[in-house]
Parts: sequence; C-alpha cells; structure tokens
Amino acid sequence: MRLRRGFVGLLAGIAVLALSGSAHAVTFTLQALVGGASFTSGNGLFTFSAFSANLTTGLDPDLTKYTVNVLDDGFELLGPIGAADGEQDDLLLSYDVEATQGKIVAATLYFNGQVLPPINGVAASISEDWFDASNGAPNLLNPVASGFVARTGGGLNSPTDDVSFGAGYTKLRAEKDVLVDARVLNGSDQIVPGTVAAISVIRQTYAIPEPGTALLLAAGLAGLAVSGRKRD
Repeated sequence: MRLRRGFVGLLAGIAVLALSGSAHAVTFTLQALVGGASFTSGNGLFTFSAFSANLTTGLDPDLTKYTVNVLDDGFELLGPIGAADGEQDDLLLSYDVEATQGKIVAATLYFNGQVLPPINGVAASISEDWFDASNGAPNLLNPVASGFVARTGGGLNSPTDDVSFGAGYTKLRAEKDVLVDARVLNGSDQIVPGTVAAISVIRQTYAIPEPGTALLLAAGLAGLAVSGRKRD
C-alpha cells in the first residue's frame, strides 16, 4: 500500500508542477476552509464560503495537505487525490459562491485527471451540481445546472466543461464529487496490478456579465424603443 500511494503521489506532484502557476499569493488549506474560513476571488466579484469535505477511507484524511489557491475569477484545489490497484475513492466537496455584484451566469470546471494504463475501467472524473441559494437554503433536489469532466483508460478525455446558468443567480450552492477509480479486473476476476487514477489540480472559475456588455445591451434596447416610436 505504501508503494502504491507513493507512486500516486509522484504522479500527482509532476502534474502540479506542470499546471499550477496562475494563482494569487493567497492560499488556504482545505482544513481552514472547512473550519469556517472564506475568501473573495482576485477580481473581487465572487465570495466563497461554507466549505465542507468528505473523503472515503482510501484518501489521505489530513485536510491540511489539500490547498486552495485563490484565482482571479475562482479557485483551484491541489491535493493528493489518487487510487491504485483496484481501489475506488471519492472526495465530496461543497461550498457556496456568491456574486458581490450582478449575477453569476457561467462557470468553467477544469481538472488534470491522469489514468494508467490506458484500458477500460480506470477513470478519473468530477461531477458537479449547482443549486440556487439566492433566497436562502437551496433545494438540493433541484439543481439549476450540472457539469462533468472525465478522463478514462477507454479514451474519454474531457478535462474542461463550460456551464451556463442562464439569466444568472446571485448565490449558488455547489456540490462536487471527485472520483478516482482504479477498479479493473482480468478474465479471472483478479485485480489488474499497476492501475492508477489520480487528480492533483481542480480549477473552478465563474463569470458575471461584463459591465460593458450590460451597457451595450441596454443601449441597444433603448435604440430599438426609440426606433419603434419614430415609426409610430
């Protein structure tokens, strides 16, 4: 077990070096956020709070080893999320995101899932549901939007998903399921050795309408109204 975990950690560390670097200097541990800390994105447009995290027993339970870097328009989570040799593990992460002005109209979910070897069954994925929390406690049975990213040994490769929230919401509750699955069996129902599924970077960003876009839309609508009056 120690050797397998070391290999997963090595793979995750290499991926972090390759992909991190767009974050601000502000960093939190997941432990601090679950403990009640909150933060505002670098552009000041989004506030993140009410974090909770649940991990299955195969993942490292020390939440101080999972770090959250503040981005201009969101955050990224870095951590030792991996499974090997027939294991399957989950990190369930929840949080609130609130617009400091305007409404949240879109989100982008990105990850750097890695799987070895390239055979069916090995998979790393993230699914996420968002719920309207604009008027208080959200209805967790009725998501307003969902996102999904995955990488599998069978060839599925969708590391980025862009999600639209339509007219937008002032506050959302996000429920994220991070899954690493190394369950592969051969013809004799024996676990295939050497299987690895790992994720070390999860990047979450959000968008509100740009002020210039809103002004252009308002001007266009005003022009249409004036034109209509002239025809009358």
